[in-house]
This record gives sequence, C-alpha cells and structure tokens, in this order.
Amino acid sequence: MLPERRTRERTAVHCAAKFLLSPDMTPRNCIVRNVTAVGACIMLENAGDKLPQTFELSFDNFVTIWRCEVVWQAAGQVGVAWVSDTIRAI
Repeated sequence: MLPERRTRERTAVHCAAKFLLSPDMTPRNCIVRNVTAVGACIMLENAGDKLPQTFELSFDNFVTIWRCEVVWQAAGQVGVAWVSDTIRAI
C-alpha cells in the first residue's frame, strides 16, 4: 500500500458538477468526490477526456465558477488545485 501523501484532510462530497474547457464549448458533467480548502478530486464522466492545465468548474450550473489547475490526472480522475476563490458569481 502506498503511503498517504496528503497534507490536508478531505471532505467526501460525491457532488454533481460541470466543467468548462473553454467559453465556446458545451459544459461537461463530472462528479466531485472530495474537496479541501485548496482543491478537489474530480471523477470525469468520460474517462478519455484530457483536461487542459486550467479550466473552470461549477457546482451550481455556472452561477458561481471556480478556476482549477490540474495537479494530476489518471484513469478518469483528476486532482485539481483552486487557482483562486470564486472567480465569478452572477
């Protein structure tokens, strides 16, 4: 078994969300598995999706948007860091 490398405690959420790769693309579905103050683990609906280094994520159909930076990606899951706090709230 691999040693635990996480420095922050995660909160399991298993929450539906959407991510947006660019403003001209249709949002895609994902599941946020857990969150911390500094990031999250996301499960992609399509395991073949390759995310760019930064993208936008929303838990509320883009009423609020979180900018994310990919930290790791493997087997349909992505670890992200929050680039900043909420970047837009309509």
